[in-house]
Amino acid sequence: MGATVRDVVVVGAGPPGLACAERLHQAGLDVAVLEARDRVGGRMWTDTALLPGTAAELGALMIHGRHVVTHRWAAEAGLTVEPYPTTQGARFVCRGAVSSTLRFPVPRPGPFGPTAFLQGLRGIPRALDRYAGPEITFAEFLDRGRFRPAGRLVFELIHVHTWATDAEEIGVLAAREEAAQSTEPFGFRNFRVREGYSELARRKARFLGERVRLGVRVERIRWSGALATVEGRDRTSGEAVSRTARRVVITVPLGVLRAGSIVFDPELSEAKRSAIRTLGLSRAVSVALRLRGSTLRRRLGRFILLWGGSASSFLRPSFESAGTDEVLVAFTAGREATRRAALSDRELVDATLEELRATIGDTASIGTCDGYAISRWVTDPFALGAYSFPAPGSHPSHRRALAAAEGDRLFFAGEATHFAGEPATVHGAIETGRRAADEVLKSRATTGS
Repeated sequence: MGATVRDVVVVGAGPPGLACAERLHQAGLDVAVLEARDRVGGRMWTDTALLPGTAAELGALMIHGRHVVTHRWAAEAGLTVEPYPTTQGARFVCRGAVSSTLRFPVPRPGPFGPTAFLQGLRGIPRALDRYAGPEITFAEFLDRGRFRPAGRLVFELIHVHTWATDAEEIGVLAAREEAAQSTEPFGFRNFRVREGYSELARRKARFLGERVRLGVRVERIRWSGALATVEGRDRTSGEAVSRTARRVVITVPLGVLRAGSIVFDPELSEAKRSAIRTLGLSRAVSVALRLRGSTLRRRLGRFILLWGGSASSFLRPSFESAGTDEVLVAFTAGREATRRAALSDRELVDATLEELRATIGDTASIGTCDGYAISRWVTDPFALGAYSFPAPGSHPSHRRALAAAEGDRLFFAGEATHFAGEPATVHGAIETGRRAADEVLKSRATTGS
């Protein structure tokens, strides 16, 4: 008896895979989903064990924008979305002084003032928009300008650190091209899922039931001829797993594609391989710290974000925390994330605590750390990086090439394939899953199969 031929196999059960499978299932197609991890959600990963009632995000953190599709996803899942005011709740440390944005008059003396903040929020971005030279990196641009240290600090948080890379790796022209495509203001209207992104993924996956098989690492996709075959291996039993379908949607992260973890037979087009090589791939490590007896809230107020311009930013899961305990999530980016990912858990936690102490100086006491959770996205075998960013020489056309279907067999989704200005976001990933599903449906209507 021949193997079952499905309409579609979706590779990956992160936001783009779930969004794609949902739309195809609703259209009446026979869909199977293969996911390498032992859970759904991909780079959504929430820790709720460190402190009861506190959802500490170790992967995707925020909902960026007031009108994006993630709000609808959360509402459909019966979850609570609340403002996550990172701008209003930010605390910046520069030359030993601590200050916050949007609170005037700004404390003096010290490096902060309205001019410095406005330079970081408005002045430097406008200078970037006026830049008319050849491609240079953000680091080169900032070094050429006469920008205040505090202004540069604010800018680097919003326009460099959030890409999870270093200023030496982002292209000015590449970033400007991407920003021009966006429909949401960057960095100012943020929200969070109170129960955590992992819970959102779990609830959205319920409708798929047994259509999702977890723990299967896809190794090869054969796609010549009238059908495609997805071949992999069960990570627990070692059993070979094979699924045959008329079409395959690939939603794995850019890092997995770049590493060649999945062999395509025949190989992908040169345009797609060039896009995989050219787009930037950021590096990140996240460490959630449970702190006992800290004075951070008492000394810094109802802060959300602490940033001193070093490799890590420190975020609180919410403005309010129950009791006297504190959870802080360190988001470490770029070269330092790669270095720290190679450390042992204890060494990594110690390095993070040392950086936190250096950032706040004698402003407050961090207390004692008696618990932690770690995600090493830069070495995670199913991510091999954080997310895509505009590297020098990249362009939205590379994202279009990465998103383009290969014939009538292979379709692609994932944040790196979002060519309308919203890569590196959950809502962007969801939109690409829906776009790939629509392409599959159009292909079926065109070919009649």
